[in-house]
Amino acid sequence: MRLSADVVNISAGASSLQKGESLKDTALNLQALRADIIVLRHGSAGSSRFLAERLGASIINAGDGAHEHPTQGLLDTFTILERRGKIEGLDVAIVGDILFSRVARSNICALTKPGREGDRRGAFNACSRAFEKLGVRVIHRLDDVLSRAT
Repeated sequence: MRLSADVVNISAGASSLQKGESLKDTALNLQALRADIIVLRHGSAGSSRFLAERLGASIINAGDGAHEHPTQGLLDTFTILERRGKIEGLDVAIVGDILFSRVARSNICALTKPGREGDRRGAFNACSRAFEKLGVRVIHRLDDVLSRAT
């Protein structure tokens, strides 16, 4: 809005989605209104990708189901850069029960991007090794995690 963009905010509860209109049809109506960018927060994993593959408008994923929350992940990455001046070479610990954390998934995605292969570091997860598939080391002893984090 500060850059003169016109903003339309639509909640699912106040839209035709409540009457059975599909997400795609709702988005096509927004595109017909000449929306250049659609910022979507949706309860279904992959919903942003689904729309991006079907619409001409740009789609920004503001959180989809239990999948990702990339806008928060970008903000967290920015904060690390702002506070530490770099990401390369840092040991980053994500502490807690993160099995269903969209933000943890997005942070891991940002911190393990190509070009950072040698810098992949650990996440502490009290209940699952599911995050090892994302390229991080799962450490179950909190003292071991905290002693490594920079």
